[in-house]
Amino acid sequence: MNRYYLYLLIIQFIFASNFEFNHQNPKIILNNEELNNGFLGGLNYSITRWVDWDDDGDSDLFLLDEDGHIRFYKNDSTSSEMTFNIVDANFLNINNITWFYIGDFDNDNDFDVVTEYPLNPSYISFYLNDNGNFINQDLLQNENGTYVLGQQGAIPTFCDIDGDNDLDFFAVNLIGTVSFYENIGIEDNKPIFNFITSDWENISIVGQFRHGANAINFIDLDNDSDFDLVWGDYYQPSLYVIWNLGNNTEPDMDNINFLTYFPEENPIITTGRNMPSFADIDLDGDYDLFVTVLGGTGGIQLNNNFLFYENIGIDQEVNYTFKTDDFLNTLDFLSDVCPTLIDIDNDNDLDLFIGQKFTTDTSPFNGRINFLLNVGDNQNPIFELIDNEFLGSNLGTDLCPNFGDIDMDGDYDLLIGTYIGDILIYENIGNKYEYDFLYHSSIQTNSNFWFSVPYLYDFNNDSHLDIIVGNIYGNLVLYTQLTPFVFELDQSPVENINVGYYSAPYFFDFDLDDDMDLLVGGRDNHQVYINDNNSFTETTEIEIPYLGKNIKYSGGNLFSSNQFDLITGISTGGVYFLSEYLCMHGDLNQDQTVNVNDIIVIVNIILGNFESNNLLQCSGDIDNNKGLNLYDIISLINLII
Repeated sequence: MNRYYLYLLIIQFIFASNFEFNHQNPKIILNNEELNNGFLGGLNYSITRWVDWDDDGDSDLFLLDEDGHIRFYKNDSTSSEMTFNIVDANFLNINNITWFYIGDFDNDNDFDVVTEYPLNPSYISFYLNDNGNFINQDLLQNENGTYVLGQQGAIPTFCDIDGDNDLDFFAVNLIGTVSFYENIGIEDNKPIFNFITSDWENISIVGQFRHGANAINFIDLDNDSDFDLVWGDYYQPSLYVIWNLGNNTEPDMDNINFLTYFPEENPIITTGRNMPSFADIDLDGDYDLFVTVLGGTGGIQLNNNFLFYENIGIDQEVNYTFKTDDFLNTLDFLSDVCPTLIDIDNDNDLDLFIGQKFTTDTSPFNGRINFLLNVGDNQNPIFELIDNEFLGSNLGTDLCPNFGDIDMDGDYDLLIGTYIGDILIYENIGNKYEYDFLYHSSIQTNSNFWFSVPYLYDFNNDSHLDIIVGNIYGNLVLYTQLTPFVFELDQSPVENINVGYYSAPYFFDFDLDDDMDLLVGGRDNHQVYINDNNSFTETTEIEIPYLGKNIKYSGGNLFSSNQFDLITGISTGGVYFLSEYLCMHGDLNQDQTVNVNDIIVIVNIILGNFESNNLLQCSGDIDNNKGLNLYDIISLINLII
């Protein structure tokens, strides 16, 4: 078979890609313990709601964090393991809110959504669920058209306090009182709330160390068929509990003899302003307690801030027992992380470096670079944290590492971007098997490019790595390499690319045409550019879901040679794992069928009769050993058989 025929056999590859959250996540080991849900993103100041969204009998999790977006986590737990998988990091595409609530407001057996109005925190938006389509019904009002009001800094709630089968509205005031709006029915496809009082049940959480920002929730704590009130306050490291001495139609809240620390036997103690929520997470017929820390007078608490108390009580007796302060058990480096995948030890699998904004165990705060060695292999990655102060603890803040062979000696050198814009350069004086990084020099930007995110890439095609730098202004800056470790600022803009703020470049051959395309993360969005002879054109053919703020990407083949994986750092200190199949294993002629014609192609590539390329490599490397050989032919025959 001649080369011309083979060229005819290979159909033109039309590229389109849709990255999705992958539930086949790499394993992560921290302090000799495996994380159950390592790639669920970090948590800072989370507000949680529990509902059985998919009607499968368990409670799914909706979570709003400081980035202002609602995340949806599906409960995929089994009897032996509690597992949550992220489905959507931007539920309903609602942005810039500080609270939300999910409930059936029109009594049609599906869940509607209420949120803070993004343009004014005093008002409240209502989203009607119409057979799975959510329709914004504008702002909540009373029967006279006056708007229902919340209060900035307060997390309100809804509850059928009067037993009339609808959800009433409760807004906590910063002075320590409760406003009550009664739900009087549905009009124009949204509930109508009449203001009743700003001093409901004479509740008054005031006085020294009592008042300010708060979060409330209703639950029947004492199993007497009425709702008690659980309250987290800015000045309170625990929770208040106000008992309902009335009944399920006529509440009578005990505003004198309320609990100031809860649970009584083992009270919650955090930095303050605790957000309580309840769900029967273990399906034993009672409500368990969850607390997320919004932060009060005790300072910030960016780790150990999702507490789980299991209710181990019997019959009508409630008994909350502390289980963990890291319920989701996710990888979390506090804030604004920058991941980088690289095979640092040349063992044919990708290792993971994560730069972080800062830690709280130093004064002043400094960032860290965390090194997670891949102790698995190229088809079963297992990342184990072996160094949480890689290269030391005094490198600055907002650290962002990137690797490349700057001096062309066969091993990886290192760049580190910093908050002040400077780029630290480290030479690897070891080798490709055993790294040894020595500080070489710095590129001082004189703070012209705050929050530098560097990437080594041969931009001018001279076989020497240049530096593409993202920064606070959202554009890209080029430093051309003159001699090894000597770089000069190029004053010309890089393709006029701008993502608004906090640009973070990443290069990869997304379309498998043997040149590097460009993915740029940003504060509120990302952009993808296809490389055509070193000219970059924005494309919509590569779809990546919205993930949050200050996105930084890195990628590689972690599980399979035909799957490309993205590890994404986010502002809340965690990472996501997404993937996309770039090609069909065995389909070397791209006719969407694996048959004997594909064997002909791979045999001729191995024999040297036909030149390979990235697409053919992707399709033909069935055994995932980074090359085409006899074993791939055998694997291909087995696929056909």
